[in-house]
Amino acid sequence: MAQLGWSAKAVVDPRPAPIDWGTALVELVEPEGPALRIGAYVTNISDIDPLQDQFSVEMLL
Repeated sequence: MAQLGWSAKAVVDPRPAPIDWGTALVELVEPEGPALRIGAYVTNISDIDPLQDQFSVEMLL
């Protein structure tokens, strides 16, 4: 039995269309007051897993 008609498949491009972000005017503003300083005091490191590149840490921020 023969099939009649077109058997070609449509070509679909899986990449999304590029996004045009445009440009935005940015106003630079210097912060008022002293610079913020932050630190951490590590109190405990545990559950070290080098195979998964993970660990747990307890700290005071």
